[in-house]
Amino acid sequence: KLFLPLADLSREEYNRLLEELEASKSDAMRKRILAQMLSMFAPTDEPREALERLVELDLEAYAYSNLLGQWARDDADGAVAWFKEKRDAGLLDGKGIRNSPGQVLLGELLGNVARTSPNKAVDLLSEMANPGDDGSSNAASRVANSLGIAIKKTGDDSQLLRLLAWDADGSHRDSIVRSALNSATNGEDLAAVTGFAEKYLEAPEAESLIISHVTHNRDEPLAERAELLADYLPEEQAPHAVYEQVGSAHESQSADSIRQWAETQPAGILRDNSYKAIVEQAAVINDFEAAMGDVVKIEDGGVQGDAYAYIGRQWMEEDAEAARAVLPPEIIERIRERDGDGGYDLKGVIQTGESP
Repeated sequence: KLFLPLADLSREEYNRLLEELEASKSDAMRKRILAQMLSMFAPTDEPREALERLVELDLEAYAYSNLLGQWARDDADGAVAWFKEKRDAGLLDGKGIRNSPGQVLLGELLGNVARTSPNKAVDLLSEMANPGDDGSSNAASRVANSLGIAIKKTGDDSQLLRLLAWDADGSHRDSIVRSALNSATNGEDLAAVTGFAEKYLEAPEAESLIISHVTHNRDEPLAERAELLADYLPEEQAPHAVYEQVGSAHESQSADSIRQWAETQPAGILRDNSYKAIVEQAAVINDFEAAMGDVVKIEDGGVQGDAYAYIGRQWMEEDAEAARAVLPPEIIERIRERDGDGGYDLKGVIQTGESP
């Protein structure tokens, strides 16, 4: 309720409020914080005037970048002319905690120009920034994000290709493609993500992007994720990656559906690691019957031993007597050797490793 009146301020009222703030006797830090809060409510009908005042207050550029972005969407020429004027006068240099205002505002400006005029945005980037300039990566990524939206709508990637040509040495290529990909595909379709990455990146970078997407977007179908990881990861890395994906799949899929998927996989280390993850998830929720039913499906002795040990530690904490009645004696001994007497509350069982 405190801020609701600010949303309806006229331009005159807003300017008067800023004048009162500037004239107040509050300390500089408090005035700056209040000004940054007020910047969110700047009227958009006269963005030049509002921006002039906010720049004079020496605020972080993030405080008024949205206002410039809105202006760029409504009047690209006017917003660009204002930015150039202020930058050429040195008013956008050397301030800000993370970047100078010029670096922050360039990305906001061109990213929003690209939303209505992709061709103009790429032209302006080529005119106003070189790939080696500070802040150019942010600006290029913001433009690329808007170009990705255009690609999704029209399928026309000509401006993205021009943007990649601007980045002649390829120093920003990965971030440009990632930004365009995120908006072009919404990260929703693994096939689309894979095709996009492979079209615009060389093999190592494309593989890295695909793997990153798979491992961080776990709402995708498990079967597709596991298949891509097996295809793109080195042979020695794939088993653990698949194991992690199967484990995380329990957040969005039922255990039965994951188990059914695992049953369709060919015998081998990837299948064994999948079952290891299934076993561990069952043990975590104390479903030891299901865990013991799945652990016998693991063929590799080392992987199976690790899975048994995981069941053992969980089960013996929960019910040591029941665990001793079922677990192989060598597993109890293995837990004792690994954890000693102090790692878990094993109710006196691990100390001996005896089986009934």
